[in-house]
Amino acid sequence: LREDGITLDDGTTSRLAENHYLMTTTTANAGEVMRHLEFFLQVVWPDLDVHIVSVTEEWAAIALAGILGAAFWLGSPGDTQAQPPPFAELGNSLFTRWAIPFEIASLVLLVALIGALIIARSDSGPGPGPGPGPKS
Repeated sequence: LREDGITLDDGTTSRLAENHYLMTTTTANAGEVMRHLEFFLQVVWPDLDVHIVSVTEEWAAIALAGILGAAFWLGSPGDTQAQPPPFAELGNSLFTRWAIPFEIASLVLLVALIGALIIARSDSGPGPGPGPGPKS
């Protein structure tokens, strides 16, 4: 949060190890978030032993939430004993098991978008014409 209470960025923070975290930000806001964190470390929390390093070109993150996230972590609705899969298996699952459902969803969304554009265009009518010519 910024000082005025408004969210600075909608990134995520992931714990990689006991004292090792990965914070994601939007690409457009990465520099501002880095400056904000550096300011707080130097001015507000100077006693913290924290180091910030930009790994924008080395790391990537994906957020899985809702039903899709549960499907990845649990496998099937009744399988509550399953352990979270290794990241290699998760990536493999994304591009094999879930590739077709993602493609179908993207096509459905594309058709809906095209339909909305067609409806919006037909509702607006022909639009303003060239208007009357100069009066003589």
